[in-house]
Formats: sequence, C-alpha cells, structure tokens
Amino acid sequence: MRPKRSKTNRWLIIATMVTTAAAMPGMALAEELVALDATNNDLYRVDTDHMGSPVLLGNISVGTDLSGIVAAGTDRLYTFDRDANSIITVSALDASVLSVVTLDRDSLVRPRGFDASPDGVLYGVFGGMELRTVAPDTGQTTLVSNISGAGAGMIEALAFSPDGTPFLVGAGAGYRSDTLYTLDTQTGALSLVGSLNVPDIDCLTYGLDGYLYGTDSLGGRQADLYRIDPATANVSIVGNTAVYEVNGIASISESATLVELDIKPGSDRNPVNLKSKGKLPVVVFGSESLDVSTIDLATLLLNGVGLTEKNNGSLFASLEDEDGDG
Repeated sequence: MRPKRSKTNRWLIIATMVTTAAAMPGMALAEELVALDATNNDLYRVDTDHMGSPVLLGNISVGTDLSGIVAAGTDRLYTFDRDANSIITVSALDASVLSVVTLDRDSLVRPRGFDASPDGVLYGVFGGMELRTVAPDTGQTTLVSNISGAGAGMIEALAFSPDGTPFLVGAGAGYRSDTLYTLDTQTGALSLVGSLNVPDIDCLTYGLDGYLYGTDSLGGRQADLYRIDPATANVSIVGNTAVYEVNGIASISESATLVELDIKPGSDRNPVNLKSKGKLPVVVFGSESLDVSTIDLATLLLNGVGLTEKNNGSLFASLEDEDGDG
C-alpha cells in the first residue's frame, strides 16, 4: 500500500519489530559527553555505553582553576578560569586553546553555572544571582534577570533543554546542590522540579536522549555520572566516569535529524499494537534537507528498535521514487 501523503517525491519504506520498547518515549540511549578533570585540566570523552573507559582528548594548557564546559557547535568548547576570571575557547577535538578573553564580571563568586541556549547564546549565572548573557569574543556580559526563589542562594549548574527551558541545580536547604529547578528567564523566578536525592550535583548537561546528566566533583575521587529525568528529578546512576574531580560536562552526541514518518501507511490512525509481535511498516519521507537514499539503514532506530532482518540477513527496506527523477 502506498503512503497516504508525501511532501517529497521520494520515500524509504522500512519495517521494524513491534516491541514494548517501540512505544517508550524518552528512552535512554548512548550519550557521548566531554568531562573536565579539575585536577590537571585534562579533557576526556565519556561514552555512557562504556563507563569507566574515558578517552583523553587533550590538556587545556592555560588556567589554574577551570570550571564548567559548554559545547559551542560541533568543534569548540568553552570553559572558565575562575582565578583569571576569563572564558577560554578550546578545540573539541584535542583541547588546544583557541582564545582567552577576560570576563567583565567575577565568575569566582557563587552562584555559578554556564550553558548555551538552543539558538547559540551563552548564558551564565553570576554573583548577586544575576542571569547574564556572555559574548565569548569580548567577555562582555548583559543582565537578563535577577534569579529569585527557593534555592537561589546556591546555584551550581545550568543546562538548557532543546526547547529552551533552563534547568538549574541548587540547594534546597543547606549548602549542597541537590535540588532541580527550571527558570523563567524573563522574570528570574525559579520553579521547583524536585529533590535529586543525591548528595551533590556540581555539573549539568542536557542529553540528546531527553535526559539531564550530572556529576559530583568531590575532591580526590573519580566522579559518578547520574541520569536525571527533567520532568520528575528522578535520578539513576549511570556509572563511574573514571575521571577525577569532574568540574564540567557537556553533551557532544551527534545531533539527530528530525524526519516525517508515516506508521502503517494507508491508515489514518497510525496504530501500534504491542501484542501483535509482528512487523511494523514505517515510511520515512525525504525532504529538501534529507536524501533518504543516503541513510545508513543500520543506524535507523524507532525509539530504540532497529530494522527487521530478512532470512538472508538483509534489512527490510525499499526506496520508492514517485516521479522517477532519481
């Protein structure tokens, strides 16, 4: 049966198995993170599928008190030297230093936390509970709002979700950053998500799988990595990073490509019967930005489930070209 609609003249018809996993939104997939070792300025790549086996990318050759890692596109990272009060841009490939710029606000004084919004604007939490944008090339900061609400006196980390929601970790009570909040950037108001039920979270990043990831940075210890549900603040431990005193993490997983799908083409309801245990036909529509003929079929997942194999070992997939123009 042909697809019920198409915005392009080409589409890829695939089949995957119907399993419980195929109906699980927010499924935790493998994440690639960069982690900063605060003891010696080494930068590591950490794969959540291979915890305990970090890969050394290189050493950041400047700075005496580095804190925070922010991904700036696919090839650069920002970190911050609290002693020199500067922002350092480094290569994401080998940690080589690209630039060092002095900030116009003190980054040593708590609270603190830096991340880039989905549109690429760098934000930081500075002393006096000020949320500011930061210009990496000049170090100039601009006040956005004054943060207020429970936990505002002790902010340790900031991370933006893909929809632009800022998440912050702060102290619900006492001096440990053990509570998750969201922030209204316009008003500065914090809204409680929930207690993290872990002793301390010092670093935060948002993964492509829809979860937050955080680490502790206890002195002299290899840091544990935690996966945090941004809707509930429920925490599960991923494992030990084998990186000492992690003082910054950032997700560097390759960006996903959003595509238009038609499940069970020809059906208006796109039903999925988890009890059927059969094949589920799916159409992946091409677009001006996606040539479906270039898709590596082995990498296709529908919420974590790959394509069904034929008896000869090949995958259930076929390419159709509506107007025959290739």
